[in-house]
Amino acid sequence: MKITTRTRKLLKGIIILLIVLGIFKIIFSFHNIIKPGVISTVSSVSFLSLFEKINSWCYDLTHFAQLRLEIQNLTQENSYLLAQLTELQALQEENQNLKAALALKEEQGWKLVPAKIVLVDPTGLTGSFWLDKGKKDGLEEGLNVIIAPNILVGVLKECFDNVCRGDSLFAPQTKISVKDLTHHALAILAKDNQGRFVLELVPQQFNLPVGDVLLTSNENPNLLPDLLVAKITAELPSDLALKEYLAEPLVKSSDLSSVLVIISPRFR
Repeated sequence: MKITTRTRKLLKGIIILLIVLGIFKIIFSFHNIIKPGVISTVSSVSFLSLFEKINSWCYDLTHFAQLRLEIQNLTQENSYLLAQLTELQALQEENQNLKAALALKEEQGWKLVPAKIVLVDPTGLTGSFWLDKGKKDGLEEGLNVIIAPNILVGVLKECFDNVCRGDSLFAPQTKISVKDLTHHALAILAKDNQGRFVLELVPQQFNLPVGDVLLTSNENPNLLPDLLVAKITAELPSDLALKEYLAEPLVKSSDLSSVLVIISPRFR
């Protein structure tokens, strides 16, 4: 079969390209020898820069497979290091949780069970969470769940042998009787239909400062008193005889992982 004119031209082009690449490869192999002699006599900075770019392009072209392998190795190494870092952070968090449990035991006289939240309602509509501890660990419904130092997370609603389900502060229709840390004003912290936490029924004589902390009061039937709950973020305009404030929980729904369950004393 005769080779067409177009095919001949294509083959010639490929051969010429290979020859040019070969020449550049030879030139840059002796770059350090040529540079002080030939290039200095030419004395053209732009010419040298052009040669450097062509050299870099030729190197990338001829070492593409090697570069791709190096990138793959770096990606795998980064994934491995990230997994190690995640594991280390989990161990550090667990260690801090145990230290907090010991400190609270000495300070408050509480008996605490460290636990991990293994599942949170992904929709965020119910505010429910599941612990990796259950009745075999001494847990039962109604117990308070906190994070260090003594920040309220929620209350256990049902327990099985190895797991428990609880409702967090972020459950809809949450209502907690609280007191202001500075002025000891009693009020109700409620989650409204917009998902905001509103401090309601604050007497007019109290001017609560932004940033002031709210604690559980003695009026809650299912909560221990003096647990940290939220902080005030702003005063709301109101035509009522009682004031209202916006508040922000001290615990973040995205941070729920390691917790402490207070199993003694009972809340009642």
